[in-house]
Parts: sequence; C-alpha cells; structure tokens
Amino acid sequence: SCFLVKSALTEEGDDIAGRCGRNQDHLVGSFANALHGAVRRGEMAVTTDIEATALFLASQIFGLNVMASNGSSPETLRRTAQAALATLV
Repeated sequence: SCFLVKSALTEEGDDIAGRCGRNQDHLVGSFANALHGAVRRGEMAVTTDIEATALFLASQIFGLNVMASNGSSPETLRRTAQAALATLV
C-alpha cells in the first residue's frame, strides 16, 4: 500500500495512479451503496452525507492498510477500525 501510494505520486506512476484511482472509485461506490441501503432501512439518518461518509470510510481502509504494512498489531488495527465505525452511529 505504501509502495503503491509512493509510486502513484511520481510521474512514472501514472499507470499505477490510474489503477489506484479506479480502485478508490470502486471502494467509495461500494461504501455509498451500502450507506444508501442503511439510510433506506432507517439505520442512518436521511441527512447523512453519503459521498463524504463513503470517502471517509475509504480513507480509513487505505490508512489501515498502511498501518498494517508498518507492523501495527492486530489489536491496534481492530481498535482503529472500531473508532472509525463508531463515528457512523
């Protein structure tokens, strides 16, 4: 994940940046679909900013990947993920 990010930020990383961008778009879209479903079921407020929340969740996934690559413990990753999810309630 760190390697992909660093590669995507260089001029030589245009292809990697494109793939990373498409991956991010798919991830954000998947989160947005799930969030729309939660709103329809009454599990989240109708005022929820779906796009911003989907982007937030995607950023958390990328951050967790970097943390895992840097050797964070499973417990640290679990607690970090729980804190991110707690913001949705």
